[in-house]
Amino acid sequence: MDMAQYEVAPYFNLTNHITIPDHLVISPDTLAGMNAADQRALRTACQNAMKQYYEQSAANTAAALAEAKELGVTIVDPDIDAFRARCSDILTEAANRSTVTQNVYTLITARGVTAFVDDAVAPKDGGSKLTFTTGGEAGTYYGFGSVLAQKVSDVTSTNVTAITSGGSAANIDAIDIGDAQLGFSQSDVLAYAYAGERTFEELGEIQSFSIVAPLYMEQVQIVTLNPDIKTVADLAGKSVSIGAAGSGVYFNAIDVLGAYGLTEDDIKPTYQSFADSAEALQDGQIDA
Repeated sequence: MDMAQYEVAPYFNLTNHITIPDHLVISPDTLAGMNAADQRALRTACQNAMKQYYEQSAANTAAALAEAKELGVTIVDPDIDAFRARCSDILTEAANRSTVTQNVYTLITARGVTAFVDDAVAPKDGGSKLTFTTGGEAGTYYGFGSVLAQKVSDVTSTNVTAITSGGSAANIDAIDIGDAQLGFSQSDVLAYAYAGERTFEELGEIQSFSIVAPLYMEQVQIVTLNPDIKTVADLAGKSVSIGAAGSGVYFNAIDVLGAYGLTEDDIKPTYQSFADSAEALQDGQIDA
């Protein structure tokens, strides 16, 4: 509710139909240069941050839904079995796109949630400085990354500075060229980079990263002011913001459209950030 989405989106569908694991990735050279205690402290901070995120997210969601209903928002809790059935072919195709994606999918479905560790490590002298590339200033990545950076800086000898970025793909590229040592990324974008697919087709394979920890499941939401838009199929011919071209959000949007037999050519796409999309919705410049 703090983002005031209810002001531009009076209809919420609680489908929970797409969740994407987000990960914290690091340059292997940077990780190898950290002492054992700092490596453990970094992972501990990630695990504790993930635990706190899940607990706080559940509480925030319940409170936000109650407040949204009081403000007149229509909350729809649909049966999502049909949507899942439509998406099954996309999931199978994505999981079997390459050996890499098969391995990633197997790990995601088999691993579950990492056990939480509550022990702390006292600050030490002689640490290093790391740049942590996150996401847009109005998005979750930057806010969560800033808190995580502060926590790691507090409990280790390593000083971490969180900066804004263009998101998952930009973060992987920044780590690869040495502009950053830590970054957030969606798991599907990690797979694209490792295999040199989709947004990384021109750059080729990027494998210069390691996963520090799985963090949280990121939900994909479709927001509209138009009461006539009730399904993804209704987006045909409409003006829709689908994220920056080549970003993780962009490919999520393409996959969702594909589940309903639509392509980018079937809509009027715009490529905007979360904040710009909210403004455009409010001003009537886009439909969803």
